[in-house]
Amino acid sequence: MYKRQIFELVKKLGKSTGKRAGVELRSITGGNAANMVADHARTVLRADSYEDIRESLEEYKKQTGYKLNAKGIGKSLEITASGISSHGARPEKGLNAISVLMGFIGKLNIINEDMSDFIDFYNSHIGFDLHGERIGCDLSDEVSGKLIFNVGMIHLDQEVAKLTVNIRYPVTLDEETVYSSMMPNLDKYDIGVVKLNHQPPIYVLEDDPLIVTLMNVYKKHTGDSESRPLVIGGGTYARAMENAVAFGMTFPGEPEVAHQKNEYVVIENLIKATKIFADSIYELTK
Repeated sequence: MYKRQIFELVKKLGKSTGKRAGVELRSITGGNAANMVADHARTVLRADSYEDIRESLEEYKKQTGYKLNAKGIGKSLEITASGISSHGARPEKGLNAISVLMGFIGKLNIINEDMSDFIDFYNSHIGFDLHGERIGCDLSDEVSGKLIFNVGMIHLDQEVAKLTVNIRYPVTLDEETVYSSMMPNLDKYDIGVVKLNHQPPIYVLEDDPLIVTLMNVYKKHTGDSESRPLVIGGGTYARAMENAVAFGMTFPGEPEVAHQKNEYVVIENLIKATKIFADSIYELTK
């Protein structure tokens, strides 16, 4: 299990100095929740002409294979990016639409200097990184593995730029270690941190009687003697009471569809899991 932290990376935006010509960035939005990989993002731009922007967009799509679309809205141009949603604990299974869109915006000459700096920060220090490699918090331990870094939401208007980030960091580390590792890169861009939510880990040793009992029941019903208890980054209802852990119900080799569109369960697996749960309750009450 990881420790989980949600925070915002915030940069106040000043007015343009008027020294640059180019594209006026009106807004950026994207994502639905901190703990989800964003599957959509949107920006609104203004410029004297959109021909070069449209050509650049088509070239970007051709080079990357990403899905983006541009359409006129009054005197403005709206560009949307599509990604693939997944749980923030498994960002490698998704495609972050925010990163897709920011990668393209980074190719434009943005008039506002602060906005341009923020976009440069994102593409230079976050991009598609899943473990905080370039922002500085690429931390790990033997128990949990690597830190997991997910940008779940973005909001940019004429006054502020804000990223909502969900990280899952190793149980042997503390949150100040994580924040201090990022600060040198954040300070360079005058970006602040707003801490929103912190959840301590649930970690039970493999030889604990609870785990031993659950694993014995699992082996009895499945014949699987090779699988071992897992450390995961996701939060579960095991937090609702003491001496509880998440148990099931995705079986080895089955696709992980939690929090995804058209989430489902195979009836055969549901019945098998129900038998395991019932037997586990019986064994634990002995």
